[in-house]
Amino acid sequence: MIITGVRYERAAIAGAAVAAAAVGAAVPVNGLLRDYPMWTGQGFRYALAGVLLLGWARVRGRSLPVPRVRDLPALAGLAVSGMLGFSLLQIHAQRYADPGFVAAVVGASPLLLGLAAPLLSRRRPSPPVVAGAALVVAGIAALSGGGAWRGAGLALSVGSLLCEASFTLLAVGVVARLGGLAVSMWCCLIAGGIGLAAGAATEPLRPPGAVELAALLVVAVVVTAVAFCLWYHGLAVLGADRVGVLIGLMPVSGFAVAVVLGTQQPTSASVAGTAVVAVGCGSACAAGARQAAAAREPFGLFTGSRARPVTAGSALLAGVARLALLLAEPAQELGVVVRRDRGTAAAAGRAGGGVRTERLPEQHRDRDETDRRQHVDHLGATSTRHPRD
Repeated sequence: MIITGVRYERAAIAGAAVAAAAVGAAVPVNGLLRDYPMWTGQGFRYALAGVLLLGWARVRGRSLPVPRVRDLPALAGLAVSGMLGFSLLQIHAQRYADPGFVAAVVGASPLLLGLAAPLLSRRRPSPPVVAGAALVVAGIAALSGGGAWRGAGLALSVGSLLCEASFTLLAVGVVARLGGLAVSMWCCLIAGGIGLAAGAATEPLRPPGAVELAALLVVAVVVTAVAFCLWYHGLAVLGADRVGVLIGLMPVSGFAVAVVLGTQQPTSASVAGTAVVAVGCGSACAAGARQAAAAREPFGLFTGSRARPVTAGSALLAGVARLALLLAEPAQELGVVVRRDRGTAAAAGRAGGGVRTERLPEQHRDRDETDRRQHVDHLGATSTRHPRD
């Protein structure tokens, strides 16, 4: 179980929002690769991202865990469906349907995640989160504008929707066991190997041009390596249903980039859709944070006063610094220690962060347990020598 404070959750929301916005803003960059062999381009993108993530872990002095046998189906599913499958189906869907229709169908993923993720975890869907996801879906439909489609376009669009949802749902268990950085690296390496092998077998090999190489580097570094780590960190902290609402920011950022580049003009419908998406994301994340805090209170995880709200600016500044450190920490190498000191809890409550877990290496947990036992023995000996005390 990951126990977090208000600021920590807001940092995770900010990171996941940046990841979703980066993926949406990269749509024009992906357009520069339309003439490059698809399998080869996807394989190079994911392989490079995996190598970069491995190098980042080595620079930080961290060894990433090797997946166990039970982790392989989820990692392979993420690579095949959530990465390669999504890109393949989305490209082919636009041959039988307008891009706006494909975007509208795939934009239903926040609502799908809001309903499916809690049910798969054997809990009830959160009404505020589902309501916020419904607003996001409605805003995306207004923003994309829909369009014409044929039967194959609908089938391929629905397939893209399921692949987009699988990218989050399949990662829930392995992210909890391996950590977001390790899951991102292993999935990228698997997808990169599959893509390069398929490209070598089915496509003519050719080196990318200067523009194509620049586009591949941007997609591999920003959209894949950085965005995947931020997204899976948000998944670990917020859960699949809450983080899934932020998928609505993808078409919004893509629309904003298109307006800046002059390829699309803003309309009243697109502006209204953007506003509805923003309201849906904000309401779902805020309501989920309140429910999470209320759910932790009865279990005794708060030993001091209830955490007080903090301003968005201070939360973002503190959260980004913590997020940068947490991305380099493999989850499996860290223990969980809940500080129960009343003074520490009260100080955390005054700071607005609540009581949050402190992740420590295994040897530190053993040392804390030894110190605690010695302290108990010392108290027992003292009470024997001084009965009055």
